[in-house]
Amino acid sequence: MAEDLRVLFVNHMGWNPRLGGARPQLDLLRDMAERGVSVERFGFADAFGEHRRSRLREWLGPDFQFEARRFVRAHAKRFDVIDAHQGNLPFGKSELGFSGLLVTRSAGPFIWLREVTSRFERTERRRARQRLSHARNLWLRSRWTKYYAGSLQHCDLILVQNRAEADYVGRTLAPGQRCLVIPPGLTDTRRAQFAAAASPLREKLRRATVVCITRWSPEKGSRDWPAIVRRVREAVPSAKFLFLGTGSSVEDVERDLGPEISKSVQIVPSFDPDDLPELLSGATVGAFPSYMEGFGLAVLEMLAAGLPVVAYDVPGPREMLGDYPGIPLVFPGAVDMFSSLLVRVLQASNDSYDAFGQCSRLAASRFDSVTSTLRTLNAYREGLATLSAGAGEH
Repeated sequence: MAEDLRVLFVNHMGWNPRLGGARPQLDLLRDMAERGVSVERFGFADAFGEHRRSRLREWLGPDFQFEARRFVRAHAKRFDVIDAHQGNLPFGKSELGFSGLLVTRSAGPFIWLREVTSRFERTERRRARQRLSHARNLWLRSRWTKYYAGSLQHCDLILVQNRAEADYVGRTLAPGQRCLVIPPGLTDTRRAQFAAAASPLREKLRRATVVCITRWSPEKGSRDWPAIVRRVREAVPSAKFLFLGTGSSVEDVERDLGPEISKSVQIVPSFDPDDLPELLSGATVGAFPSYMEGFGLAVLEMLAAGLPVVAYDVPGPREMLGDYPGIPLVFPGAVDMFSSLLVRVLQASNDSYDAFGQCSRLAASRFDSVTSTLRTLNAYREGLATLSAGAGEH
């Protein structure tokens, strides 16, 4: 029974609902608690506290793994399941003093990040002001690669968000380990909020607004945006762009875009998740030129708002948009094709645009938070049963 489970969630990113990586786990925590599961969590603030959070510690990247290990060793007997973010517990269960089910949860393909962003880094090396940052990133990545691989090899169960990563993990990183694909989803309440906030169809088309929800960085497509904006506005001069959750200041984003491009762009560095339905209500089409993504909660939320979404063909968005009619996924970096698809939606007829909206909501409905929670609980139970059976054989 779920009521008998005692679960610890470990996540070095912390538990800020404004972060896309944390929100699915927060939803999972809430859903499990509502089903009577005893849930606890351990994050950055639990490990270091605000009083120990210095600039140097943040810049170097603290060894969260060892603080998490210390906590688990002290409290291991209180939990049946420890569900840890990738790389957070790269230790054997005997070292942790834990005999329950040890789960590694991926929020995105960390190992792939090195391969995906290599060309961006070559460009960054040519910038003197980035040399120190680049050296720091290489050092952090070498450590995290070791931690990530260790957490996969020592755990009993791996949970990933897309099929491509499951294949990669099974073939390359952890052959023989049990690996399940359980993507996150939205609650019925959240979907209803998006539906209630949506503007009338004609109004959305009239506004000709392209929206993107993403952190502003090269691997998320920041360097492709000047060309995308330019090409779209050549075809649709009235087109406007809305960037939500950039995590960078308005000034920094405008500098990257250039003075002419930034005139047609509204930048919102951060927002409350509860405000997102209203922020998306007047948008016409979603855009997501990310080069790497574990899932892409932003894509799911734009679909739930009834927006057609144009995205690069990478794991994560592919789970939601692989069979979306009328709008194919775009090869990463193909800005001409990406821009052309945005223009196609902006110039769509009422009937065509209405069909896009229906397809978007249907695609979003396939990803439900209750289903994700129930599948996760079932995976826990099966894993614990396997451990119990194995212990009984000895």
